[in-house]
Amino acid sequence: MKKVSLFAIATGIVLIIIALVWSGFSWHRIHDDVQRIGREDYTNKQATFESSSIQNIKVNVDDVSVTIKTRADANHVTVTYSQSKTDKFKVTGSNGTVSVSRADTAAHSRDGLCIFRCVGNPDPITIYVPAQSVYGYDLTANDAPVAFNTTDILQTRTVHVVSSDSSVQLQNLSTDGPLSLTSSNGSIRLQSVKASGTIGLISSDASNVLLHVQAPSITSRTDNGSATLDSVTTQNLTVNTSDASIVLNRLVATHISLTSDNGGISGTIAGSKDDYDSKISSDNGGIWVDGVAYNGAYFSNGGKPAKSLIVKASDASVTITFVK
Repeated sequence: MKKVSLFAIATGIVLIIIALVWSGFSWHRIHDDVQRIGREDYTNKQATFESSSIQNIKVNVDDVSVTIKTRADANHVTVTYSQSKTDKFKVTGSNGTVSVSRADTAAHSRDGLCIFRCVGNPDPITIYVPAQSVYGYDLTANDAPVAFNTTDILQTRTVHVVSSDSSVQLQNLSTDGPLSLTSSNGSIRLQSVKASGTIGLISSDASNVLLHVQAPSITSRTDNGSATLDSVTTQNLTVNTSDASIVLNRLVATHISLTSDNGGISGTIAGSKDDYDSKISSDNGGIWVDGVAYNGAYFSNGGKPAKSLIVKASDASVTITFVK
């Protein structure tokens, strides 16, 4: 009897699936409809502040993405967002800081059933700043992405971003101070970024990608994620990955430290191998330097190069090529 019941249930499920397919069932359509219905209770809001009095932008929200954009308007900072009767935001401008947060974080966090909270997520928070502004940024967004989406170079003082379960993306930035980015279970991507201070990236279960990045010191750490550095220029570089690879393309650096657990290390470094005091090792992996194979380790000798290169890999190979 039990077997018959299970067979009947399985047959019924199969028939339901067939009926849904024949009827034109679409998960994408259902997702769009649910999102549209969930946003019917939300209204668009906007807050504007005199730019001359602003020095910092601070955001601390969850379940809603945050985007920084530039605008030709040199006199105002504008925040656009949406809210409902039960999901409200507090947007203020005082003491030189534009601040965005949820009006009732406790009430928001008490909603444990994501079906009622996540369906009605508000539209992204977009902050428009003057193209010629120089602000400091402190942005926190849990379970949502954070992005600087600018077409021209935006000058900043300092940048601090924390994100979880989503991505962090910065492009076309020039910062006068340090740049600190943290993402749990999300990737970090920097493109066309120049910093006068240090750059620090920490991510887990995702990748760190740096394209056309300059800074005196760069530190990148990824757990269970890869690191890709393309056209990066720095004095001091430290990259650590686990269970993933490190890939370099035309790296320009004075002091380099690369460590990968269970992941390969490969790519090109500007200059000659004779420029570097090199210590390259790999446990259970091959080593190739400028196309020449070395067994277990490669150590440069002779002279006292001003540059240093330390590479450690485990259970994977190391391939380094120097290019002029």
